[in-house]
Amino acid sequence: MGTNSVALSSEDPRVYRFFLRYINKNISNNVPDNIDVFSNGTRMMGQFVVDVLMQCLSRDVNVIRSKIHEMENECLTSIIPESHFFWLKDAPRATYWLWWQIAHSCYGDNFPESVHLTYSALANRYKYISDSHLPKNHQERYDLLIRSFDDACFNADNTIQYLTFLNVVQNLWRKNRNERLNAKWLKPDDTEVCWWAYDNLIIKIKSKCRSEVLEIPKPLTSEEAYNSFYVTLDLCELNKIDIKNILDSVSKTWGQKKYRKSISQKRLAQKLDDEHMKMLEYLARYYQLDNIGVIKILISDRMKGITTAERNR
Repeated sequence: MGTNSVALSSEDPRVYRFFLRYINKNISNNVPDNIDVFSNGTRMMGQFVVDVLMQCLSRDVNVIRSKIHEMENECLTSIIPESHFFWLKDAPRATYWLWWQIAHSCYGDNFPESVHLTYSALANRYKYISDSHLPKNHQERYDLLIRSFDDACFNADNTIQYLTFLNVVQNLWRKNRNERLNAKWLKPDDTEVCWWAYDNLIIKIKSKCRSEVLEIPKPLTSEEAYNSFYVTLDLCELNKIDIKNILDSVSKTWGQKKYRKSISQKRLAQKLDDEHMKMLEYLARYYQLDNIGVIKILISDRMKGITTAERNR
């Protein structure tokens, strides 16, 4: 930092978001706090904060530096360090579990009564910052959760309250680790199976559950369908025995479906020469379908061509 200039060196957008909120609250309430418009990185964010301070406060470099030092000290006690969120960073299932309950004010008996008020305040802040935006993947969901905590901490001026809440839900997630069900046959990169598994699980839960079923907005990708499958299991209000029976039923149905598909492909392979079978398998991989699905597409395309030709005669 030169004697006649001011520069901010943080590489954390959360810090700059806090600075703008602080300026809005304590210096000028006409400052936009959407720091995320700067897609070129944190250097531009830092320059924007400095420019705002010079416009709203003073052109005196020493005054600006003093105010930045004051904001940095406030920031240290006003946002929860990201290390407290690391248990979510590489855990899409845990992140989805917490996000769903906060984003949809739907926690039931999952959280202890001692944190219900904190939860409600956090859910309100999430609705305010998300503007009904649905995250498209794990990273967006993770970032939105952290922003919700940052916003709630700033508005309540009580970081300890939300840090305590975060520790409570982390312990709750870890406590139930051995009770969570898994489908070993389900892989996040298997598009066809993920879609089928999620849809089938919802159907089977609806047939068993008398109360309202937790139904996730239709996932946009196979990985999101995979995550939706598990969060539906984790938050289902049926008893553990019924949930396990439903998962066993889905697994059995998938096993039967896979077996029938294998028999069908063997019969098909017997009727096609090797060259055409390789072409079919390539098309199946390309379109992310099974062999029968590709054949259906080809038949439909040919029928459309024939219909169009007959109309033009």
